[in-house]
Amino acid sequence: MITLPPFRRAAIGLSLTAFLLLLLGCNTVDEPGPNTTFGPSAPGFFIVNEGRFGGGNGEVSFFNTQLGREANDLFAQQNQRPLGDVAQSMSRLPDGGYAIVVNNSNKLERTDAELRSRATVTALQSPRYAVANGSSLYVSEWGTGNFAPPSQVAVINLSNNTVSTRVSLPVLAEQLLAVGNTLLVANAGFVSRDTLGRLDLSTNSALPPITLTGTPVSLAQDATGRVWVACRKSGAHVIVRLDAAFAVAQTQPLTGAPSDLVALGNVLYWRQGNAIWRWAVDGGSPAQISVRPNLYGLGVDGPRGRVIALRAPSFTAPGFALRLDATTGAAIDSFTVGVGPNGVLVR
Repeated sequence: MITLPPFRRAAIGLSLTAFLLLLLGCNTVDEPGPNTTFGPSAPGFFIVNEGRFGGGNGEVSFFNTQLGREANDLFAQQNQRPLGDVAQSMSRLPDGGYAIVVNNSNKLERTDAELRSRATVTALQSPRYAVANGSSLYVSEWGTGNFAPPSQVAVINLSNNTVSTRVSLPVLAEQLLAVGNTLLVANAGFVSRDTLGRLDLSTNSALPPITLTGTPVSLAQDATGRVWVACRKSGAHVIVRLDAAFAVAQTQPLTGAPSDLVALGNVLYWRQGNAIWRWAVDGGSPAQISVRPNLYGLGVDGPRGRVIALRAPSFTAPGFALRLDATTGAAIDSFTVGVGPNGVLVR
């Protein structure tokens, strides 16, 4: 038997240890990071997080429905800079990218499909929501006044990312819905004005507003193309259906002030305070299906048939998103998102 000197035995021991550590390191599978969770083709949905007003910490989260994992602070990770102050909304663009409206930064970020910024439109005036139609992007603005009607819709030319014109409307412009050649413009919820704004998309000119029985605060279109409007009026809150000529064809009384009206197939969902309501419009009556504390936003994940409830316990700490059963309102799972989550966009 060959006996090695002590220092040779120690050296061989150290070499074996180093080899084993290297081998283990090569075979370790790292947990996917946020960008892996997000991925260029990952299925799921985005969540817009307002952040704290004046804090400059608005952000976008993504929930991967295949992995059951969330990724937060996506815009900052993809662009190495903050998104801005009060991320208000997010919408899809014809080229597969996205438009992110940043209200208190008075700007809009145009990104590609992976949230990498391609242009920043800064000439906006308290922007709120955006919807694309052809080569134009329409953005509701509260303007530079005292947050009262009239306000306007800015028209952005997507070929050069500049504001080409503004259309004045007799509403405090909020949520937008393009229906054929018409853009419907809801009112901000704190304004008492029973008018729904309209804009002709072929001429970019204002049309006569639609008079309703309450302030139209939220818009949705169901699977068959029917347009629904949630209206607030003290003691007379309603959801109305508009016909093809945008006249009121159906009225459903509500028990409280509605917000965040969304459609999943031919079923409507909305918030009344911390309560989530459901109405199968082709048969049945509205019913409360869930109550969630600090409820701040509501959305739907159509491909998976889920309702998404967004909670904002405070504006100094992260919020939460819950996936709910679309019929019973029972929680399926929940995850942490950014500060002040307010909206959902399915990828």
